[in-house]
Amino acid sequence: MENNYHSRHDRKKHRKQISGLLVVICCCVGILVACLKFGVFNLEKSVEDSASKGDTLSEESSQKSSEEAETDDFSPGNISWEKDENGVHLDVPYLNQDDLLPSGCELVSSLMLLEYYHYTYTVDDIIDNLDMGNLSEIDDPNYDYAGPSPEECFVGNPLNGDGFGCFPPVIQKMMNRLLKGGQQAVDTSGESLDDLAKQYLDQGKPVLIWTTISWGAAYPSDTWLLTKPGVYSIPEEDVSSSLITDQTYTWPANEHCVVFVGYDEDNFYFNDPYADSGMVSYSKEQANQCYETMGHRSLAVE
Repeated sequence: MENNYHSRHDRKKHRKQISGLLVVICCCVGILVACLKFGVFNLEKSVEDSASKGDTLSEESSQKSSEEAETDDFSPGNISWEKDENGVHLDVPYLNQDDLLPSGCELVSSLMLLEYYHYTYTVDDIIDNLDMGNLSEIDDPNYDYAGPSPEECFVGNPLNGDGFGCFPPVIQKMMNRLLKGGQQAVDTSGESLDDLAKQYLDQGKPVLIWTTISWGAAYPSDTWLLTKPGVYSIPEEDVSSSLITDQTYTWPANEHCVVFVGYDEDNFYFNDPYADSGMVSYSKEQANQCYETMGHRSLAVE
């Protein structure tokens, strides 16, 4: 009887131990589930947030690097100049056309202007964005050649000494294909040198002006029949009169283009690309006379 009692007592005690153990196991399982449910979720969210933040930082870093690269390569308008009671002098980089474009004073002067505004273009960039044309031999009793107007395109080849040249509308189109950051080339023809000095040089902006080689006299040179607008050259196999108008153009010999960079009480100062002249100064009277001879033609960048 005693043995049965102890046996039952042991079994009862064992059942209580098992029940307690089950409770403990259930609690542990519950805690584990809670940890898995919330801890892992938060871990995943943390990983996702970190990844998202990393992507954002990466994008910002990439964008910043791109902006920095662009800033390093190009910053129009980042210029400085000197102005006092005596006048203004703009530090415009100088280029000699003899080394670059023997007949391209307008183009080399344009390149000086672009370099002043921190553009890094080359002569090839200028040529690639320039409207160019040439004279073609024609069968006409009065004229040997027909070709475009220098108001429409550069006439001739700037790479050799046989080219003619062009005027502000052509340079304006070329430069507006190259300018960035809201800058634009403006045809300022008709303005006096004094007005250009006040409106542009005083604001740190150099100006292209058309004058004469060595500031001498201009005189009538070659005359040709003008082709129709947009016809920059006539194919050899098609010298049809349908491409030619009855209007003529006479080239002003000694045409030249320089960069207007400064002034004082008595003189105007220019970067003259011809024959490695460097920066030259002329009395306001002489400079105005040559500028007037070429029709008060000028161009600036705004």
